[in-house]
Amino acid sequence: MPMASKLIFAVATLTVSIASVTGFVPLSLGVIHEVSSPSRSVRFGPLMHPTSLCASRSRCRLFQLSMAETTIESLIEKVKSTPVASKGPDKIFRAIKKANGAPSVCVEYSREPAGQRQKVDFISLTFRRSKAAAIIVDTALPYEGGEQDFADFVKEQKTAKGNFPGPASIVWRGKIKDVDSIAKAALAGASGVALPAEELSEETLAELVHACHALDMEPFVEISDKKHVSAAVAAGARIICIRFTSNAVASFLNYAQIQLRSDIPKECAAVATIAGRQRGLEIEQAQQVLQQGKFDGVLMANFITDAADSMADRYAAYVMREVLSKRSEAFRITEVRGSGGPASAYGWGAGAGKMPPPGFSGEGTHA
Repeated sequence: MPMASKLIFAVATLTVSIASVTGFVPLSLGVIHEVSSPSRSVRFGPLMHPTSLCASRSRCRLFQLSMAETTIESLIEKVKSTPVASKGPDKIFRAIKKANGAPSVCVEYSREPAGQRQKVDFISLTFRRSKAAAIIVDTALPYEGGEQDFADFVKEQKTAKGNFPGPASIVWRGKIKDVDSIAKAALAGASGVALPAEELSEETLAELVHACHALDMEPFVEISDKKHVSAAVAAGARIICIRFTSNAVASFLNYAQIQLRSDIPKECAAVATIAGRQRGLEIEQAQQVLQQGKFDGVLMANFITDAADSMADRYAAYVMREVLSKRSEAFRITEVRGSGGPASAYGWGAGAGKMPPPGFSGEGTHA
């Protein structure tokens, strides 16, 4: 190889190496470089990504993974260097605990185990247009694909930037055990992270809350006991969501949530969990906790599990509209139930009188 080509190759290699160390790859290198080797010659410039240097897709994949690991490491270092007393963002907090006292609805997408990867663009758009305070995406699925679901939601919400309504906040819900997993969520584009207080010690919870704040995310702390509330508040969390792991029916869980509500400080955003897909019962239960329990908002758990279902978007829009409606509770419930009782769900789907999608049953649980 001629000396000039070797020099250019060395400069290009150094540029890529520096990029991977700093955790990003510049999309423009300013000038066109020529990389020569015994087997190939590659030219790339301002519009080409340096991964063009890779001789194969597998080598490019290894290059990208190396950069991702470096980025996670840099995020962990950021957490370590950030003062513990630092406060994080409050976009989700303000969306849930509205200044005018109006109720809010958070929604959860959790794809069924038997389901294949689905196109979530339309349901993501429906969530946004229906004024979801936050979209919780379950990434801890018993099969591969949860993290890809999350990435798809983040990508779709970004398309609304600069528009009204703007992008909804996406909350990562998964196996959160340490700061590494918090950094992973941040790298994926999360605005918040669900932290299961029941599974974490007080020390670990405080560490993870701090990590969220340091990485500009909001901790969405899930609690099921009074002691969890005090631990979450002491850690600096402002969003407290009551979510039981019990398989008890929703009517009993709602009563327990209302009793636990008084332990959540007024300065926090208090969220009650309502099981989705109950053929209209979820609307009644949501209204019960909002009115009797004085919660700031509700989380519709396992709200959508099949984005490919043709009725999923209409179901989501209808339930969210009814929960946020200012009409009387009696009118609202009558419209959903109809003369045939809860199972008929007459009026469901904007008055179409159609039955809910397959899998929608009676009283659900938080699990």
